[in-house]
This record gives sequence, structure tokens and C-alpha cells, in this order.
Amino acid sequence: MKYFSGLDLKTTMFKRIVNLFKKVGEKMNAKKTELTTKSKEKKSTKGGNSSTLEPQDRQRMIEEAAYYFAEKRNFNGGDPVEDWLAAEADIDAMLK
Repeated sequence: MKYFSGLDLKTTMFKRIVNLFKKVGEKMNAKKTELTTKSKEKKSTKGGNSSTLEPQDRQRMIEEAAYYFAEKRNFNGGDPVEDWLAAEADIDAMLK
């Protein structure tokens, strides 16, 4: 059994936390790329007008974006309404 000194344990925990943040950032970037790609595909197939996007598709995109805003802060603090409004603004800007 290996025993850690206080410094070794702190270093190990710090590395794990950094890796966790990297993974969350990678997920956020991947999701943003996915949403952007889907948005561009919708624009190319439906004339690029956000009014041609089905309302349930827009809602789903906003729901996912709001979820990732909350996930980015580990679901601590914040306001779900603010997350929703920020996600809605981002999605609407992306669909223009």
C-alpha cells in the first residue's frame, strides 16, 4: 500500500481537478461545434432562415445549451432562468 505525503496528495487532487475541467471544456466545445454544425445544416436545407426552424428543435437546442451553462459551473449557484435566457440569446444569434 502506498502512502502519500500531504504534498503528493494535494498534487494528485489538483491534477484530477485540472483534468476534470479539461474534460468539461472539451464537452462544451464539442457540443458547441455540434450545435453550430446542425445550425448550418438547417440553414442550408431550409434557406438559412430561423423562422423555418421547427419550434421544438429550437427549444431542444436552448434546453441543451442551458444545461451546459449549468454544467460548466458544476450546477452550483447561478439561476436557471438566467441560464435559459443566455442560452436562448446564443442559439438565436447562431441561427441568424
